[in-house]
Amino acid sequence: MYKNNQIKKPIRKLYFLVPATLILVLTLLVVLERIGTTDFIKGSKNSSTTTPPQVNEIPSTKPTNTVDYSPASPSDNIAISDKDPKAVTEPINNDLTATITSTRKSIDGASYLVKVAVAGTEAGTCDLSMSKGSKIHTFSSQIVLSANQYSCNNLQLPMSSLDEAGEWNIEVKVTDQNGATSSTSTKAIL
Repeated sequence: MYKNNQIKKPIRKLYFLVPATLILVLTLLVVLERIGTTDFIKGSKNSSTTTPPQVNEIPSTKPTNTVDYSPASPSDNIAISDKDPKAVTEPINNDLTATITSTRKSIDGASYLVKVAVAGTEAGTCDLSMSKGSKIHTFSSQIVLSANQYSCNNLQLPMSSLDEAGEWNIEVKVTDQNGATSSTSTKAIL
């Protein structure tokens, strides 16, 4: 009799555990169905990965390419106007810099030389302007590579045009090939 009681206890536990487990699983499924995580009860026919058919679309198991590869029509070439056609954008080159490295008379005294180092571009123009009062003298040259550094090539004015003694304002404007500019200035006493 002792052995019979020991066998009956595990069977009694099973009678309790099986229904309790089923009730727990069913409760969990109902909760998941209610919050929209599962769709066992309603059995939705549309999958979330498919889209509804478009107008005049014929359902197919093998989708076809709907891209039109025909030649362009005149209406395809209509220009879209700018929002503000008057707006002019300045070329931007934040790396473009010009630095006056020296100003002096030439060895023979015939010219006044201005040396300018350029960084941020490899091509463009340099415009020299020397002024005193109402007198303004200008000279232009190209940016060149000289001694492993880009600089303004032979910026100089004849000393005969700088006929007044005193303080002269020197300004150099560097313009790169895209139209961006950088300026530098100094003063010289002649």
